Amino acid sequence: MKTVGTGTTTPPAVGVHYYECGEEVPIVATPGSNWKFSRWEGGVVSPYSRITSVIMDSDKTVTAYFEYTGGGGGGGGGGGGVPPATDTPTPQPTATTTSEPTAEPTGEPTAEPTEPPTPTPTPQPVELPVNDEGVVQEDIEYRTTDGKINIFISSGTVAHTEEGEPLELIEIAVLCFDYPPPPLGAYIIGCAYDYKPDGATFAPPITITVTYAPGLIPPGVDEEDLVIAYYDVITGKWVVLPSTVDTVNNLIMAEVSGFTLFAAYAPAPEATPAPTATATPTPEEEEGVAGLWIIIGPVIAVILIALIVYLLLRRRKRYTFEPFEDVGPFEGFEEQKGFEELGESGEPEAPEELEVPGEPGETEETEKPEGSAE
Repeated sequence: MKTVGTGTTTPPAVGVHYYECGEEVPIVATPGSNWKFSRWEGGVVSPYSRITSVIMDSDKTVTAYFEYTGGGGGGGGGGGGVPPATDTPTPQPTATTTSEPTAEPTGEPTAEPTEPPTPTPTPQPVELPVNDEGVVQEDIEYRTTDGKINIFISSGTVAHTEEGEPLELIEIAVLCFDYPPPPLGAYIIGCAYDYKPDGATFAPPITITVTYAPGLIPPGVDEEDLVIAYYDVITGKWVVLPSTVDTVNNLIMAEVSGFTLFAAYAPAPEATPAPTATATPTPEEEEGVAGLWIIIGPVIAVILIALIVYLLLRRRKRYTFEPFEDVGPFEGFEEQKGFEELGESGEPEAPEELEVPGEPGETEETEKPEGSAE
């Protein structure tokens, strides 16, 4: 914040100030005696309104311009509204011995014709009282210029650099825009803070405290779930630290054993697995299943029995043979044509006549040749 001309700005006076990202800051321009407000420059909401505001969505330099009015008085010639005759306009009028009235002292610091300080937050280093072994000799409490970060290092803490040398200087840079983004569903509350030098270690761990603005907590995030997280440059992820939240004073505290990038952090809610639905049969379904088995059970049983019987019959038929007719020994060979028994001479012998027994009591009658006497 700066001014050109005689006047003041409130509540932020001339100088560098730090605000939360996205915060709307009200500003009021108050001109000095014989001066009037002219305009604002630097991205305010209403550039020509004495009472306006600025939204801190980026680093901004706001300037209030005041014009000299002359204030009336005994001088003629219409000089009431003409500023003092000077070679070049200066941010602060100087007292002269001319007939023009001079600016009355207001008690406020005058604007110097110098370039305004850069609005980018710069690290504020602090020296540590350590001995040659890196042991801190007295309690140290370090607070950043915006009042959002507090570090407490107790006496007797061993503080070393990444190279193992005694840690003699620490500083913190404020990053409100260029910090690594959190994962989906997680949030950085306000700005991030880069603790320097990287790789510094402390034994035992030191306590850091982060102040947060409740208005920056996203909807749906419980204030008691806020934590301090650090950015792991190796994995490229934000890592949550065990933290304590003071919701009354809007503070988050955690113990750390080294320096890196820290921030107030709202972790993403843990995904809970959906419960597996277990189908529980209703009484109606159980009755329907039982009735179905009553119907199809006998049918299946009949089919199985028929299949078993079929297999048994098929197996029996496969291994059953028709019996041969018993014709007795040599029976039938004599009836074959061309079969004759040969005698000792080699000629075929006459077949023997077989006696056919008659009925009991019957007399055999011998057929006599014709012409023979009885």
